[in-house]
Formats: sequence, structure tokens, C-alpha cells
Amino acid sequence: MVNAGWIHPQGRAERVAGGYRISGRWRFGSGVTHCDVLVAGCEVHQDGHPEPDPATGHAKQWRVMVCSPKDFEVHDTWHTTGLAGSGSMDYSVANLFVPEAHSFSFAQPQRPGPLYRAPDAILRKMSGVPLGMARACIDYVRMLAPERGDRETGTPWVEDVRVQSTFAWAEMQLAGARAHVYDSLRSQWNKLSAEEPLTPQDRIAPALARYHAFRACRDIVRAFYDLMGGAAAYRPSPLDRWFRDAQTMCQHAVAQDSILQLTGNVLLGGRSTSPFF
Repeated sequence: MVNAGWIHPQGRAERVAGGYRISGRWRFGSGVTHCDVLVAGCEVHQDGHPEPDPATGHAKQWRVMVCSPKDFEVHDTWHTTGLAGSGSMDYSVANLFVPEAHSFSFAQPQRPGPLYRAPDAILRKMSGVPLGMARACIDYVRMLAPERGDRETGTPWVEDVRVQSTFAWAEMQLAGARAHVYDSLRSQWNKLSAEEPLTPQDRIAPALARYHAFRACRDIVRAFYDLMGGAAAYRPSPLDRWFRDAQTMCQHAVAQDSILQLTGNVLLGGRSTSPFF
């Protein structure tokens, strides 16, 4: 089944008999035009007041509502620089009843095992997108290299020091970013499998690895876009799409500079204000 929706608690859920009445407008509904299930993150209220979270003790409770897309209005808002194909449009609803059984909290895993226990479980897969894009970009330009030469000097690309250095630098950047992602996930997985408590380092390492993967891979795409010159600017070139997509995906919350502040705070003994680490 195709799932879509924004899990962040942008909506409001009023507790009623048997479930909730939800209202709100959510952004970034990637896949909303063709999904089977649409989710909507909400802050729970009872009798007009925020309801505390029984699992975490926080003053506010965050629950994700699992709904039918036909009950929502979809707004044509996704006109962007990149990621045009994701269709990440806004969607809204007013006073929709959602049964209790059709909602869940990340603080209360529905299944046992390490796959569901880590607070950032839903984010683990995200690094694959920039890593895959950067790999495709390097491979594509490398395929073109034997047929290209420097326009000004006539030096074949395969003999050009500038081109050689760019390829070596890109492979180094990608290998480092990929290793960081896999190392952080492997460490966290092993501890969760052994039912050992996660240290602050264990909790924030995947977040930093994700941030680095998005930023490093954007740098790789940009470097090859520059290397290809004017040829990269035409729509038939995949470099044009990768360049726009790489820039847009770095606007996602997991790739913004706020991650550095949030994780740095935890490293220095502070309490995380993020629900994901």
C-alpha cells in the first residue's frame, strides 16, 4: 500500500468517545495524489487543553492519525525548484473522526524488535536518497569523460588534472558519507538488538550522518554540474534534475543547520528537544 503524509503534529486532535476529531492543514504530503493511506500528525487535546503524553511524560502528546485520502482536500501547492515528481502538496481536513485504533505514537512502538525501537526509526532510510543520487551522478559523468575534452586547451578529460582531481575528491566524499551512515546505524542496531541503553552519542550519530550525507552529496552534484559547464544546464541532461533535486532535498528538516545545534546540545549534556533523538 502507498502511504503518504506529514507526521509532524501540525494538526489538532480533540479526544472524543472512541477516538479523535481532527482538524488542520499539513504540508509535504509526498505521494498524496495516489496514496492508499494518508497520515496526519496531531497534537492531542482533551476538553480544550493539551493532553500529556503517558509514554514520555511530556506536557503535550503527539499522535499520528491514519486516514483515507478521500476524506481530505488536496491543495495544489507543490511548485518547486526540485523534486517536482514527489507531488508533496498540502492537504487539509476539518472535524474528521478518526478511531483510536487508527492512530499511533512513536513513543509506543506497535511491534517488538530494534527496527521499531529507535526514536529515529522512520528516518533511517532517508540517507539512501542523496547517497544514490551522488553515486549515479559520478557514474554518469565518468561514462562521458572519455569523449570529452577541455574546450580552451584541447586536453582530453581523462588527462586533465582538474577533472582527475574532481573524480577522486567526489569518490572520497561519497565513501566518507556512506561509511558514516552505515557505521552509525550498525552501532545503534547492535545495541538495540542486545537491549542495551543508547548513549547520547548513539542517539545523535545517525542524525549527524544523515545531515552530512545530504550536504556532501549536494556538493558532489554541484561539483560535476560545474565541471560539465553549459551542457549541464539543459533539461535533457540528468545533471540538471540532480542539481535541482539536490538543492531542494537539503531544505528538508533532517538536512538543515538546526540539526547541528540540536545534536550539539545533546553532546554537551543538554536534553533533546527533537522527538527523533
